[in-house]
Amino acid sequence: MRAARVNEFGPVEHIRVEEVPAPTPGTNELLVRISVAGVNFADIGMSTGAARRLPPPFTPGVEAAGTVDSLGEGVTGFALGERVVYWNALSSAFAEYAVVPAWRAVRIPAGVSDEAAVALMVQGTTAHYLATDSHAIEANHAKPGSKLGRGFRATRSAEGTRSRARSPEPNMPLAGRGSSSAIRPPVARV
Repeated sequence: MRAARVNEFGPVEHIRVEEVPAPTPGTNELLVRISVAGVNFADIGMSTGAARRLPPPFTPGVEAAGTVDSLGEGVTGFALGERVVYWNALSSAFAEYAVVPAWRAVRIPAGVSDEAAVALMVQGTTAHYLATDSHAIEANHAKPGSKLGRGFRATRSAEGTRSRARSPEPNMPLAGRGSSSAIRPPVARV
């Protein structure tokens, strides 16, 4: 199978696509045929050596979406061909296939693209954490001209406080509760 490989720490230009053996799932693991992988700050840090998790050689990529190709022993709740998205701290997503612990995989609902599912795994959960657990955004935090950051707007609704994130560019709203469109997520096609 083809995989992007880091054979030595260094700039991302050192990453090479190589033929490597396809992985096989172990106990409680899924083999996922990757359709799209997210590109994250952590992937760059791992590739350059700034955020070392694995020694070279390794395949970068901590999040991806695709279809279940094989089930390891003990896996329940997933079916062959089912669309899933996952995040895994031990990288391997920049390849045609990746093995992932089954507990890290989430089914992708009908109507949600693989690209959107990948964008929500790390960036979406990070945004949710920052806006709720780290410091909850309230209606008065995101008023026009506030220092919360360009583009955050909170409004009151019958459901409570709602937030809408916008990118720094005025015509590129981010997907979010109350948003009708999204910028294209940073993804790489395998």
